[in-house]
Amino acid sequence: MHESADNRLSKKGFLAWIAESEAFAPEEKPRLAELVRALERELSEARRRHVCSVALTGDVLAQRFGVDRTRVLLASLGHDLAKERTDLSVEEWREFAPAQIDAGVLAVPALHHAALGVVVMVNDYGVEDPLVLSAIRYHSTGCAGLSPVGRVLFVADYIEPLRRYAGRAQVEAACAGSLETGCLEVLRSKLVYLLARNRRIHRASWEFWNELVSLGAENHAQEE
Repeated sequence: MHESADNRLSKKGFLAWIAESEAFAPEEKPRLAELVRALERELSEARRRHVCSVALTGDVLAQRFGVDRTRVLLASLGHDLAKERTDLSVEEWREFAPAQIDAGVLAVPALHHAALGVVVMVNDYGVEDPLVLSAIRYHSTGCAGLSPVGRVLFVADYIEPLRRYAGRAQVEAACAGSLETGCLEVLRSKLVYLLARNRRIHRASWEFWNELVSLGAENHAQEE
């Protein structure tokens, strides 16, 4: 990321970055600013910084791979917005969005926030863009047919600089190639982690894996 990334992790710095950038759609800037302020209300400071770091990383990837930067920023700001919501149980939230919170999501508590995030973005912030909402819903699992916006968020959420994990260098190297190769390496790392701990894996992740392999991303990674 940019050398001044630490300054942009503050609310003031992040808002200034959005306001000064000509890359983001002017009509979306008020909503973007509203979401930045919402992060401070809804999340712990550590989680808020993570979200901002994901957004900055996602913007770098969006530029690298020619993906819509405004959509990536919207999705990044919304992806963990419901992570710490406690006002309703996921079962109660399901009444608002049965299509988002299916049985597979209910079975994996770590995925609840992604589905709830879609509900919050639609109901509280008027976001209707299907590419943004799909990116938020599948930012943890990925899915077959995931758009470039969703793929950027899937990768950015995993490689943002505040995260620490074994094998990071290998994942980052893969992400420097193609977006598909980056997704494949991120997903591989996630699946290995879950399998080693006998955790449930949502079917969307397997479908995403099969799609990426069929697209030849794995062969491309091996050649590099």
